[in-house]
Amino acid sequence: MDGGRRSAVGGLPSPVNGLRSTVCGQRSVVSSLSSVVSRQRSTVYGLRSTVCGQRSAVSSLSSAVSRLRSTVTVNRL
Repeated sequence: MDGGRRSAVGGLPSPVNGLRSTVCGQRSVVSSLSSVVSRQRSTVYGLRSTVCGQRSAVSSLSSAVSRLRSTVTVNRL
């Protein structure tokens, strides 16, 4: 009986090692996914800064157009 128990207990480490390697593989997948997410976030931040730059350019253009319109109105008077 003791021999049967020892073989049963001795058979446990291989599934445990397989589970450990699976967990380590899952961790590496999670870390690679988190790096992809961080790269996507930096891309999103870059896009936001580009959009903000475009908005400031549009606002400066609109202020220039309004100044030109006021100049044209003054010249007509």
